[in-house]
Parts: sequence; C-alpha cells; structure tokens
Amino acid sequence: MTPKAPKAGRRILLEHIGPLWRRMSFSWKVSARNILRYKRRFLMTVIGVSGCTALMLVGFGLHDAIWDIIDVQFGQIQRYDMTVSIARGLDDASAGRVRRTLVDGGAKHLTRVDARAMLAKGSGSDDLTYGTWYATAPAGQEACGRLADALRADRAVATVGYVQTTVGTYRTMLSAIDVIVVVLIVAAAALAFIVLYDLTTIDIGERIREIATLKVLGFRRGEVDAYVFREVAVLVLVGALAGLGLGTWLEGFVVAGGIAAVVDGVISKSTAGIWEPSGGVVARRALCAALERLGSDEPPCDPADMRAVQRVLDGELRARYEHDRAAAAAGGIAYFRTHPVDRAEANAVVYSHGAGRIWLFGDCQAMVNGQAVDTVKTVDRLFGALRSFVVQAHDLAAEDSTRQQTGDGAADPGRAAIMPFLRMQNRFANTRGEFGYFVFDGFTDPTYSIRTLEARPGDEVVLASDGYPDLRPTLVESQAALEQLRRTDPRLLHVPGGTKGFDPLRGTYDDRTYLRFRVR
Repeated sequence: MTPKAPKAGRRILLEHIGPLWRRMSFSWKVSARNILRYKRRFLMTVIGVSGCTALMLVGFGLHDAIWDIIDVQFGQIQRYDMTVSIARGLDDASAGRVRRTLVDGGAKHLTRVDARAMLAKGSGSDDLTYGTWYATAPAGQEACGRLADALRADRAVATVGYVQTTVGTYRTMLSAIDVIVVVLIVAAAALAFIVLYDLTTIDIGERIREIATLKVLGFRRGEVDAYVFREVAVLVLVGALAGLGLGTWLEGFVVAGGIAAVVDGVISKSTAGIWEPSGGVVARRALCAALERLGSDEPPCDPADMRAVQRVLDGELRARYEHDRAAAAAGGIAYFRTHPVDRAEANAVVYSHGAGRIWLFGDCQAMVNGQAVDTVKTVDRLFGALRSFVVQAHDLAAEDSTRQQTGDGAADPGRAAIMPFLRMQNRFANTRGEFGYFVFDGFTDPTYSIRTLEARPGDEVVLASDGYPDLRPTLVESQAALEQLRRTDPRLLHVPGGTKGFDPLRGTYDDRTYLRFRVR
C-alpha cells in the first residue's frame, strides 16, 4: 500500500567540481540535486520557457525592424529631405531658375540629377529632359510652405515633395502593425506564465510528501517556499537563455527573410531571334522568379549555401530551354549546348543573410562601407580598349569633325568593329583561363570560383548592376556621377570596359538597378 520507493540518487556533475560544491550552501545543494533528479520537469520547463522567450524576442524584433525601416531609409540612406521634379522644358535657364528659388528659400546641399526620355514618333522633334533637384529643406514648417508655394508657381516644376510627409504616411500605415506585435508579445508572456504556473502546481502536488517531511524536520515556511521556487528560478533562467538563442535565430528567419539580389540580363548578340523580347530579359525574369521561390521549392534550397543557390538559378534557365516553345523548337538543351551565342544570359550579385556573404555571380557590382569591387571582365577591358582605338582613329580620319554620340553600331564605328568579337566572347562563358568569365546561361560550372565578400552586422552594402560605371555610396551620388560622365565622355571612350556609349534617347548606356541597405 505504500508508494513505490524512489530510485537511489547519484552524484551530479557539480559534485565532481570540489571547490564549487564545497562553497555551496545545503539548500543550494539540495536544489541542484532536485533539478537534475526530475529530468522530465527540467526538460518541460526549459522547453516551455525557451519557446515563450523566443516568441517575445521575435515580437520585439519585428517592432524594431519595422520602425527602423523609416529611421534608416529616411535618416541614413536618403540624405535629403526634399525633392523637386521638373517635368518639361528643362534647360540651363529653367534649372538655374529653380536652383535660385531653392537657395532663396533656405534649401541647402542641392544636387541635380537629369535623365532623358524617349518621345513617340511624330510627337515632337526634340527629346524631353527630365530632372530632379534633391536638397535639405529649410527649418520650420512655415518656411517649407513658402518655398513649396514659390516652386509650384514655376511652370517648369512638376512636383514638390518633402520627406517628412512621406515619413508621416509610413508611420500611419505601420502603426497598425504595432497592434499585431503587441498581441504577439502579450500572448507569449501569458503563455509563459501559464506554463510556469501549471508546471509548478504539478511539481508541488507530486512532492507534497517531501514538502511535509521538510516541515516536520523544522523548515520554516519561508525556507520551504525558497526550496521550491529556487528551483523554478533556475529553470526559468536556463530556459530564458536557451530562448534568447532560439529567438535570435527565429527573428533572423522571420525578419531578415534570406537574401537580397540584383539581377542584370546580358544584352544578346544572337541573330537567331529565339527569345522574346530578348535573351537578356528572359534570363533576368527567370532568375528573379527563381530567387523569389528560394526555400519553397522541393527539395528546398538553403539561401545560405552559395552552390545551392547557383544550382537553382542555373537550373531555372535550363528549364526555359526545355519548356519554352521557341527554345524547344530550336532544339532544346542540345541546341544551346553547341550554340552559346543564342543562350539567355544574366549576371547577379546576391547577399545572403544566413551566410553573411555577398556572392558576385558575374559583373554586377557590390560596395561595402564605401569600398567598391572591380568586376569588369578581362574581355570587356580588351574590347573596350579596341573600340576606343577604332573610334578615335575614325575621328582623326574623318573630314567632318562632328562626333556622333549614340551607342548603336551604325553611328558608333567602334561598336561595329568589336561586334564580331562580342559574339565570339560567348565561347569563353564559364570557362577557365585568361578570357574566361562566369555568367548564368544554364551551363555554369558548379566548381567555378565565385568572388565573395563578407558583410558583417552594421555594414552598409550597395548592390548594383553595371549600369553605373562610377558606383558611389548613395544613389544620388551615383546618378550625379553618371550624369557627369555623360557630359564629359558620352561615348565612354575612357571608361574601362566601355563597349558602347550613351544612348541620347535613354540618357544612359545600360539598364540600372541600385540597392542599398545596412546589415542587421
């Protein structure tokens, strides 16, 4: 009828550490033995508390991450708080007039960025030039209002925007998310309380005879309470420490997402007309779709594994060779294996939060803390120098001193001269050697050396396409440098890897993508 006798106790690990064990009081020795004696209670309490701690940490992490977006984007990344867009008729006179209005109104740190836009045929004879002034607004709401009124009175000004207005809109929208975060934190705290209450109640119920024995032996009520709750406190501490580690990982998974990338399609040199609208566009769309699906495919791809990401991206292009109707009609993978010039190609630069690395797949650019990385291919340097030589030789021999400033082959003799070599360049794709280079084309080498950069928490990272020959730490500075280059060297004869010049209709020489962020 008597309860089953408990198992014989054994020495715990702390008892083998003599100096520490001898300095512990009797009550702490008993608590240490009890904690390791009831292993199920130990595990249940630690698991419950660590899970609740992790959920609370995720809640606070979500709050900080959401609200930090505003502070970082409009305080550190965008270093201006006023934009003035000019929609039509931008010339030196109108630009100077807008600048004088800004200066008179108290605006500082003015930066002008221009871009040309194409016109439909028959709509006019001249190209419109669109421009934007970035500036630091004057202090005071009244001063900002007067400046805005003065700018809107100018016919050349299309819009006037203040960053504070945008910030206020974002704060209003994000305040609704705070309710969800509060619910998550409160629910996690309530769950932790319920877990501890239930486990402590069960523990006291199971040890009622042990507690009664202690009272018979002369333990006071305070000592008995300390005997029980000391163990609970130790278990909560262990669970909370484990929860901090689990919560850090879970927050990184929930908040960080996984990757950030810039993808740039390669301009196709093919004359087969297989891809619509072009091979570069098809490749860019395919890689972007694959990046969005990372982690959800079967089997899932680990965003922290560089080779796994490479395999997924390259596999997406191989799938296009098999399933695209025009590509399949041309002969599928077998055809593209022997006709590299007709492949769909793209480059990418990928930041992996899990790996803490930036992977440079091709000639897309990266900058960490203001330090840019040279990604110009050897063949591009060679062809750029050859093109510059041909153009300058043509200029010297030309009777007419007028120099064309377009980037197509007809008006650019250098571009026409190197075009046959550009078509041959595909033979070196994903090969090793002096002229070899990496490019996503469905046939990448899984052992090809990929340049990687380390990105630590707090680092400021810029990922960009090669449409910015002079990459700078901010978008405004990069755009200004591009505009300065367009004015001083529109044919890009003195830029390493300049295989073509600016297109006057587009105001640029290649597609541009710019992504800037701070690693958390």
